[in-house]
Amino acid sequence: MKKLFAYDGGELQDYFFPETALEGTGIKLSASTVPNGEGKPNEDSFAIVLNEDVLWIGVFDGTTSLRPLEKLKGVTGARFASGFLKNHFPQSDFAATPKNLLLSLNTGLLQEAVALGGDLADTHSLPAAMATVLKIDLKKMTLEFAHVGDTWVVVYGRDGRSDLITEDRNKKFDDEMFALLVQSALERGISLRLAREEDNVKLAVYEMYQRRNNNPDGSGSGLINGDPQVEKYIQTGIVDLSEKMAVLAGTDGLEIQGRQLTDSVYRDFLMKNYLEGGFEKLINLKRESEDADPDWVFTRFKHSDDATGIMVKL
Repeated sequence: MKKLFAYDGGELQDYFFPETALEGTGIKLSASTVPNGEGKPNEDSFAIVLNEDVLWIGVFDGTTSLRPLEKLKGVTGARFASGFLKNHFPQSDFAATPKNLLLSLNTGLLQEAVALGGDLADTHSLPAAMATVLKIDLKKMTLEFAHVGDTWVVVYGRDGRSDLITEDRNKKFDDEMFALLVQSALERGISLRLAREEDNVKLAVYEMYQRRNNNPDGSGSGLINGDPQVEKYIQTGIVDLSEKMAVLAGTDGLEIQGRQLTDSVYRDFLMKNYLEGGFEKLINLKRESEDADPDWVFTRFKHSDDATGIMVKL
């Protein structure tokens, strides 16, 4: 087992790992993770492990805890969760399926949270993260994945086509909140950015998280926070890579404002710009798109988000 692109997780540091060939394979790998543009610690993380002929990748995007744990001493639950998942991913049982590996990390995170004063009876206090785990078998040329939340994976074919293989179950909840933001801004004659600070919007977002996160009735969206209900929300799948040229995985913060991964033209745009300038160019483009929209015409919950990306060229 070999860890690739290991990093210490510095709070405000930009990490760029240039394209590197995996010895004995035709695979080239690169990665990046950067904090938001507002001076707050990075709540994204990633981990990559080469275990014999299998490449394992974990992409994690910490998400806000509604009631932070005092024992974290100011560290956000989002940063704690993404850091825990990154650090424990390399010690996983790589004989497991991606889904079972993700469930094992979920259990481990709960144990750690309970030791810090968390309680499964109060799941909204538990450190939490969105997550995608990839298992790329370099001999069989297959990709198996387990996914929950709004992290994402795009597979690019040699025929020029691309597919978004992950489902964003957060989207319907985000769209509901964005509609409220627009309504609040129009009623008050203020920007969407200012409307985000209105009490009615803050309350609605709080209530949305309660309805969404690992809702036992299956109507919500999942996240890794120790709650066993997450199992019903984990998306799984297998992709034949024999005619594919690349796999791009990321967090939602890597996306350009006003663009959607469901749009094949945008997916092509991401690949084109990656090939021209790597993750440095993609990160610059995403930051420029945020700064060019100070009033949040392109609706979002925060001005700038952490961003993580991993490229596997086959």
